[in-house]
Amino acid sequence: FFQAEDGIRGVERSRGLGDVYKRQVQPLKGPTGRVYHLAFKKSDGSDLADSSSFDSTWADHTEGALKSQITLQFSYTDVEAEEKAIYFHVTEQLVQDMKALYNLDAEKELLQAASDEIAREVNYQFLELLRANATAGSENYGTKRPSGYTSDLEWYRMLAIFIQKVSAKIGAKVNHDGNWIVADPNSINILAAADLLQGNEPERNYGTGLVRLKGIPGFTVYQAQWFQPNTILVGFKPPSWQYAGAVYAPYVPLYIGQTEIDAETNTRKRSVSSRAAMAVLNGNAYGIVNVQFGVEGKPPFDSA
Repeated sequence: FFQAEDGIRGVERSRGLGDVYKRQVQPLKGPTGRVYHLAFKKSDGSDLADSSSFDSTWADHTEGALKSQITLQFSYTDVEAEEKAIYFHVTEQLVQDMKALYNLDAEKELLQAASDEIAREVNYQFLELLRANATAGSENYGTKRPSGYTSDLEWYRMLAIFIQKVSAKIGAKVNHDGNWIVADPNSINILAAADLLQGNEPERNYGTGLVRLKGIPGFTVYQAQWFQPNTILVGFKPPSWQYAGAVYAPYVPLYIGQTEIDAETNTRKRSVSSRAAMAVLNGNAYGIVNVQFGVEGKPPFDSA
């Protein structure tokens, strides 16, 4: 369902979060396989962004006598393609009537609806996988205005600061700040009410219940109707596939089965399926803002 930059073609790029996924697609050549990623570490296993492993301290700025060692890890994760399948069952009478009355091909319409549903399920599963494995950090934003703020609008605008804080936590872990968010409608409503969804980015549909909106400065914004309630997922688009935090690995992007005719009942059946694997390689590429409705918020700079 996604188009990678090297020309990998699924059903149609507009059916998935192509702008986010296109550097995170590694196709499988069989039902099982491996997805690869790079990691740079110090010899003690610490991340390069971890200042405690520097050769010097901030106090003296001197090079240590015993030098640090940097290592390259070219790692892989074993994955197995999972099937998503759906079928339709339609009478020949309905096929005939739709063609005669509206010049519509009932089977074609059902195939379109089936592929849309599979795309929705794939998007849902992938985004939920990212949310459940986001380890860079989280922030809690209470929607009830705390003391010191003169209006609800002023406090609603602070939500952007909480998103920036999570973005910074991602940057501290993987050296790339967050640059996209996926949110449920409730959270999007706060951003919209605070006039935070600005810019020239046009709205664009990415399948059932998924739309790209005008962004917060520095972020591409997606609204998912079916996303975890009151949740904002923050992530970053990696500079290349080697640094992807998660991978979508299509094996069979879309398979349309043969039409089965049941002469006894004068009906036809057909299945639509997809097989793909997905895996989180580095949960530190993702963070969460929990939007707590009715809870008094705490100013964003009361804590680090």
